[in-house]
Amino acid sequence: MAKHVCAVLPKCSKELFEVEGGLPIVCVGSVWKSWPLLKKGFFSGIGGSLDEFTMLRPVKSASFGAALLAARDVNFQLPINLNENSQVLVRYKIHTNGTL
Repeated sequence: MAKHVCAVLPKCSKELFEVEGGLPIVCVGSVWKSWPLLKKGFFSGIGGSLDEFTMLRPVKSASFGAALLAARDVNFQLPINLNENSQVLVRYKIHTNGTL
């Protein structure tokens, strides 16, 4: 899974790397319930490709996102707080001295 993240890094918008918490990575699916078992391999796969990222698990259904996109298409502002749509699975940051 980390290799997939690394593969799309060159196509990511530069603004995504500048948000608080670094690059947001949305983790969808039941496989992420096994995060403690995946963690070591994921970090190994990321290697030195990213200095900072935040892995997020959605807490709303896909239909919520579809409604949000539909509203944007017709220039309608839904009164929502996007920060309430996910929970942090893990935050990762390498400090300037090379430590996590």
